[in-house]
Amino acid sequence: MALLYIPIYAFEEYEMIELIKRHIQLTDYPVEVEYNQVIDNNKKIISFKNKEMEKTIDKRTLFTEKDLHLLLQHIELNQDIDSIRLASTGDLSIVIYRDALLIASESVKTIDTVTLDYESFFNKVLCSPIFPIQLTFCFGGTTQQPERVYQLTLEDVAWDRLLESHLVPQLRLPIHKLLIKRLYSSKSELDVFMKVHNPTELGNFVMSRDAANHYHFLDHVNGTIIKF
Repeated sequence: MALLYIPIYAFEEYEMIELIKRHIQLTDYPVEVEYNQVIDNNKKIISFKNKEMEKTIDKRTLFTEKDLHLLLQHIELNQDIDSIRLASTGDLSIVIYRDALLIASESVKTIDTVTLDYESFFNKVLCSPIFPIQLTFCFGGTTQQPERVYQLTLEDVAWDRLLESHLVPQLRLPIHKLLIKRLYSSKSELDVFMKVHNPTELGNFVMSRDAANHYHFLDHVNGTIIKF
């Protein structure tokens, strides 16, 4: 079982809700729901174990899929609620924060990889591809625009050609990164992109979703590729 931590802005509208629903449908009811408030607003909760940093202000129990549907229809975080935690009697735990989604489940798998780069990521994504594959990139660690995402659709195995023709032209190198471009002046635009916008830099990420709703996420925090 692996822990998945993804920024909210990685998802399109309603995509996160569908993902939560899919994971809960794989478990058994009842599902316990807690509405929590962070005790220390200067701390960021990124673990299911940090219960001492929050207090529960409301609880409810879901017994059926209809209960789940009603909950997800009206799910909302306000000034009093900082997170919503869903947990089944099995192994599933989901926490919805204002800026992130956390999932711990047997259906979340860590994929072994020797290196953590774009090539390794796409090698895993394209092991058994079901096209089209939706790609989502964020370069908040490089461009200082943490919520700006870039989306592309991969129709075949030529991921490098897609990035070079449709992603790289959209990106402008920050001034402090221009030295890197000079250092790699003999390289292609794609090579420069992969050096400057390294996916392991904090704030950068890449996520894929194929036509069968199988996801891959390059987890720079833990240095792994996660399938879910």
